Amino acid sequence: MRVLVIGSVTADVVLQVPALPQAGEDLNVTAWQMALGGCACNAAYALGLFGVQADLCAPVGQGYYGEFVRRQLAQRGIASLLPPAEGQNGCCYCLVDPSGERSFLCCRGAEYRFRAEWLQGLPAGYDAAYFCGLELEEPTGSLLLDYLEGAGIPQLYFAPGPRLRQIPPQRLERAWQLRPRVHLNEQEALAATGAPDWRRAAQALAQKTGREVLVTLGSRGAYVERGAGSFFKKASPAVVVDTIGAGDGHMGAWMAGLLQGMEMEQAVEQANRYAAAVVSQAGAMPAAPW
Repeated sequence: MRVLVIGSVTADVVLQVPALPQAGEDLNVTAWQMALGGCACNAAYALGLFGVQADLCAPVGQGYYGEFVRRQLAQRGIASLLPPAEGQNGCCYCLVDPSGERSFLCCRGAEYRFRAEWLQGLPAGYDAAYFCGLELEEPTGSLLLDYLEGAGIPQLYFAPGPRLRQIPPQRLERAWQLRPRVHLNEQEALAATGAPDWRRAAQALAQKTGREVLVTLGSRGAYVERGAGSFFKKASPAVVVDTIGAGDGHMGAWMAGLLQGMEMEQAVEQANRYAAAVVSQAGAMPAAPW
């Protein structure tokens, strides 16, 4: 199985903080590190751990953060299909509080900007593709939809992300019309639909796409809406260190299970176990064997 993973790779500047700062407050960071991150990179890493060939379609820009990303990708044996991008690569400041919950401050750069000729030059024959809503928000987001609408890839997986309200409505509608399997968390599901609860939000999205919708519910588990066969799976136990990349990893492990022939419930159970491993250590990429 070959999967095309479309999205961003960035440098995560992870700051451990006693609390999120209020306006005018002065707080000391208790620890910090810089790590490889980005939704597409985290999902591709998970796919690779489970033995699925994941081709990363991600721009990598210039400057300090771009060089950091290139070095980190090389150390993991990962290469982007795209040539080096012009302009500075951005970064993501990840503020992690004592509960392990993270908040992001993103400085976006070349890693979010695609070019039509890059997409036109991609190989054919992929079994599946992943795409994320963060890239659709950008001015070049329509190019990604143009590509996906014409590529003829049989299975599509869509992670709308936390900023789906910033995606132009026409683009978001085009994404739903691609009939992807959708993966999102409770807050994202409510924001996407305006539904009063996550179950009805999942039902509304499934009606839009005609495909399964997976809603992650944090420490409670995950729910899959697929009509009469809908089900809930409890989360795997974990002592939370930080939640960075947990959703991306869950998506990658879920995709891997389905692409390798698992039943839907088995694939979700695998994703829950992997997400527990992600949150149990610092950073988004647990070492193999996790």
